[in-house]
Amino acid sequence: YKKNKSNLKIYELVLNDSTDTAPKQIDINQNKYNFSSPVYSNDFTKLYFVSDMPGGLGATDIYVADVSKEGAFSNVKNLGPTINTSKRENFITLDAQNNLYFSSDGHLGLGGLDIFVSRKQSNGEWGKPENLGFPLNTHKFY
Repeated sequence: YKKNKSNLKIYELVLNDSTDTAPKQIDINQNKYNFSSPVYSNDFTKLYFVSDMPGGLGATDIYVADVSKEGAFSNVKNLGPTINTSKRENFITLDAQNNLYFSSDGHLGLGGLDIFVSRKQSNGEWGKPENLGFPLNTHKFY
C-alpha cells in the first residue's frame, strides 16, 4: 500500500515439514500492477489469474501461465478476445471439467459483473462465454 493505492499480488504458501512457512510472492507478479483470483487447473499444469498488466484488452483480463513440475511459472498468455473484453473480467474459478467461470461487465449481461461460463473446445480454444442468467445474475445492483 503506497500513496493511497494498493496493488494486489499472488502469494504461494508451501506446507511441508519445513519451518519456513512464510508466504512468498510468485514470480509472475509485477510492480505497479494487480494480480488476483489465482486458480490452478485440475492437473496443476496451468495457473489462471486476473491482472491489469500492460498488453491486456480491458481494465482487467484473465491470463494463464504454464506450471512446471517444480512449480515454476512460464509462458504467460492473455486468454484473448473470446473471454476478455474492453471492460473488467474477474473472480475466476474452474469446475471439475476445467470449465471457466468468471464475472464480466463487458459481455452482454443483465447488469454489473454477471457470472459467465466458458467451456474448452476440442481444438483447445475457449468457447463463447454463456451468461448464467437469472437468478444468479440480476438487473439490480446491490
